[in-house]
Amino acid sequence: MAFNKAKALKEAHKYVTHGKIARAIKQYQWIVEKDPGDLTLLNVIGELYAQDNNILVLSYIYQLPVGHGHPYGSNFGTVAQGSLGGWQIQGITTFQSGFPLGVYVSGDIANVGTGAQRPNLNGNPNNGPKTLQEFFNTAVFSPPAPGTFGNAGRNIVIGPGISEWDFSVFKSFQLPINEASKLEFRAEAFNIFNHANFTGVGSTFGTSTFGVITGAAEPRDVQLGLKLIF
Repeated sequence: MAFNKAKALKEAHKYVTHGKIARAIKQYQWIVEKDPGDLTLLNVIGELYAQDNNILVLSYIYQLPVGHGHPYGSNFGTVAQGSLGGWQIQGITTFQSGFPLGVYVSGDIANVGTGAQRPNLNGNPNNGPKTLQEFFNTAVFSPPAPGTFGNAGRNIVIGPGISEWDFSVFKSFQLPINEASKLEFRAEAFNIFNHANFTGVGSTFGTSTFGVITGAAEPRDVQLGLKLIF
C-alpha cells in the first residue's frame, strides 16, 4: 500500500485530540521514517514527548513458602526454622522513558542580545548510536548563518531512560522477652543488577561535550540492617 501522508497526519492528529499521546508519537515517528525530509514533525514529536513521559513502577512482596505453617519445611527443627524459615522478599522495579532535551548553540549567533538559541536541524537526532560519546546523532545539527536563528525545534532530543530494580530480603526472629519483641534482619540491594542509568547529556552544539553522556545515577548499593522491635 502506498504511503498516504495526508491520511497518516490526520490519524496522528486524531490521537492527539483524544489524549492518546503515546500512539500519536508513534504515528508521527512512522511518518518521519517515510518522509525524512519533513523535519518540522520532529518539533511536534518533541512537544508531545514533553507531555508524555512514561513511568511504570512495580511494588511486590512475597512470603517464601518455607518453614512452619508452609508447604516446605513445616517440620523444621529449631535451628532449621531459625535459619531457613520465615523469609520474605520485597522489591520495587522502575521503568521510565527519557525526558526531552533542548539543543542550543553557544553565543549569540542571531545577534539579538540573548542566548539560548538553537542550531539548524538536518535529520532525526534520535536515530543516534546511543553510545557514551554520542548518545544522539550529532551530525544532523549545523550552525545557523550569522544573524539568523536555527530551525531546530524545542525538546527534539529524547534523553536516556531509567531501568532500576531495588530488592530486599528480610526475616523476623522472635525474642524471649515477650510476644511483641522481635529482631528483624534485612538485606537490601538498590539497583541490584547494577544497570547504568545515565542522568545527563551534553546538549550545547559546538562544545566538546555535545552529545556526550555527562553523568550517571548511583551504582548498585548493598545494605545490611538490624531492627529491634519491642
